[in-house]
Amino acid sequence: KAEQLTEAMRKMGCSLNNAYMQHSLLALVVIPELRISDVGLIDVTTFQKVDLFL
Repeated sequence: KAEQLTEAMRKMGCSLNNAYMQHSLLALVVIPELRISDVGLIDVTTFQKVDLFL
């Protein structure tokens, strides 16, 4: 399944190697303020959605 996910990302233009693993870094405890949820990137200290682009 990981290969299928990587191939799907590549087809959509993602050039990162193992991008799905890089996204998992956002859940590390060394970055306690930010989490990815089904609604987007969340600042868990304020429970507000964080804009990805300025």
